Amino acid sequence: MQISCQVIINITNYFQWLSYIVDLLRSKGLYRIASGQESKPKDEDKTTKWENRQDQTRGLIGMSISPDLRFHIAKLDTPDEVMKQLNKVFGIKNEIRGHQFENELFTLDPNNFSSTEYFLSKFKTLRLLLEGVKVKKEDGSLIYSILTKLGPAYSVFVCTFHSTREAFISQGQTYKYPSFDAFCDSLIREQEKILHLGFLNLGNSSKKSLASQQQPSSNNPKKQHPKKNGPKPTKGPKHFPSQNEKSI
Repeated sequence: MQISCQVIINITNYFQWLSYIVDLLRSKGLYRIASGQESKPKDEDKTTKWENRQDQTRGLIGMSISPDLRFHIAKLDTPDEVMKQLNKVFGIKNEIRGHQFENELFTLDPNNFSSTEYFLSKFKTLRLLLEGVKVKKEDGSLIYSILTKLGPAYSVFVCTFHSTREAFISQGQTYKYPSFDAFCDSLIREQEKILHLGFLNLGNSSKKSLASQQQPSSNNPKKQHPKKNGPKPTKGPKHFPSQNEKSI
């Protein structure tokens, strides 16, 4: 029976692959073999069948690994050894990548983007990358991360959010954060409103960034260019009237 693996492990998708391969092995009744939970039977009549299932499990795992990376498991025969080795090699690397994604996510500044939509698109991409390495961020922490970085034009929006939360808490009620997607939709609507009111000019951040790059540095002084009309003509010696001319 031909098996096609929909997810092939590489250096960046270990946790995505792990979720897929576990489901695949469970669907074929081989997960207990792969996890080392099913030991070799003492009955010799069942040993051959068990060893065949070991080979089948090892083959399924091997075919789901990129050919360039199979050297990591080339000398391993049992599926549980293979799973442990893959976790040792790729699990740690994905944790490091997770820290990198997390740092980039929380240092992302909306003021460096030409519009809220572009900022949120980048923010959501990093969030998905984090989920791919098994780092789950709560909606509340993501929302607060964005609120603390919004510019002065969004002050009413930020104050309204905090005052609503405090009103619930002061009344002894549990405040439920909006979903992250709902928050993003409301932030985009707020941008449209303040644009209409003239409180925000999209592209200011990008213009400032471009202007700072175009300013001449002290190490590269501004070049002197000749004027379009050419050099001014030299004047002759100044004429002073004589005494006779003055008297006339």
